[in-house]
Amino acid sequence: MDADRLHRNNCITFAMQGILFAIGFVFFDTSGILPRFVKEITGSDVLAGVPQMLRLISTTLFQVLTIGTIRRVRNVRRYLTGFMLTSYLAPAVVVATLLFNATGAVIMAGLFLSLLIMWCSDGCMVISYYTVFSRTVRAGARSTVNGIMQTVGGIGGIGSSLVIKVLLDSDRLSLKMSYALIFLIGLVVLALAALAFSFTKDTPPQTHIVEGATLRGEFSKLKKVLKTNRSFVLILITQVFFTISTMTVPHLLNMFEAELQVGSTDISTFLNFQSVGIMLGGLIPVFCGKKFGNGFLVFFYSAASFLCGLISVVCVAAHLDGFALLALISVCGGITTCSWVAFYNVIIDVSGKNEVPVLMLGNSILSLFLSVATVVGGMIITYIGYMWVFSIALACALFGILLSVWTMLSVKKRKNEELCGNDEV
Repeated sequence: MDADRLHRNNCITFAMQGILFAIGFVFFDTSGILPRFVKEITGSDVLAGVPQMLRLISTTLFQVLTIGTIRRVRNVRRYLTGFMLTSYLAPAVVVATLLFNATGAVIMAGLFLSLLIMWCSDGCMVISYYTVFSRTVRAGARSTVNGIMQTVGGIGGIGSSLVIKVLLDSDRLSLKMSYALIFLIGLVVLALAALAFSFTKDTPPQTHIVEGATLRGEFSKLKKVLKTNRSFVLILITQVFFTISTMTVPHLLNMFEAELQVGSTDISTFLNFQSVGIMLGGLIPVFCGKKFGNGFLVFFYSAASFLCGLISVVCVAAHLDGFALLALISVCGGITTCSWVAFYNVIIDVSGKNEVPVLMLGNSILSLFLSVATVVGGMIITYIGYMWVFSIALACALFGILLSVWTMLSVKKRKNEELCGNDEV
């Protein structure tokens, strides 16, 4: 397959897979439905943060563990499709516990086992996924493809959240049966996403296989990159403050209920607003990615996190429960969940030749340390209160905005230097 056909084919297949994933992921959103599900089954704010923690730990740990082997994979498409199917079919475990009306403890065990399988498999394929994406989809089209994934997927996600609302508000279904149907529908949509990805093509194996690649060798390369690539280091620091600022997002709906006495029917409505936020978060890369660059996207998501934190602090402090304010909080929280588009593409932007896997490794290690943020947030809520956790998040969001501006300028400077270097050649 020639380069032009390969590019067109993968633009379509990556977009289709991403759209279906965005639609299906709403049914397993670790910032929306899953924290709500865990809180309703267990009543614990700490456990409500565990799904997000499991996602980050499992995904990032397996990214690190597999970094030395993925460079030797000969059929990357088959490798990715296999792990994708394993990941997307894993929720069948928790569906089974709900259908058989198991106890709360068994249901939680099934849920956490499903998530472990789901995100461990995801970790095995993330770096390969973005490596194939970066070498087969041209630079000018990456933000557009990612934006289409998020935009169309976000629109479909609104439909998913409406389905969730109907099922949760139904008087004919028990709580367990409602969630069983929610997870089952999500499983089917995600399986279709894996099917769509199976049509992806890659460059010939001999052009990218690295024989003898080891984890130790990748760490050695990472050490050198951290010394020479200042833009990448700045991105990592920015990501630290951004991640801490978003530790409250999985707890937003529970905060509405506990602090502001919002009813369960309205809670499911605000879940729809989170889906609207996901859609809006996907629109920005489409319209602004090419024009302003991926560095601007980091600033945009940081600003959304700051706005979410600011309004949340005001609402908790003044006990405001206006529908418009809570809807805006939900929308901003949804927007922040799309931040991976910005951070992953910025990492690709500042990477040198064959550096993408190494930089992704550095990003994975950082994410591993930050994975406990949502659980720590739940502990702060349990032992100190919502006001403290939102205040801490707001302070980090402010630093995140300042660093995102620095990141934007650094990425722009690096791009200009690369263009000048090419002109000289």
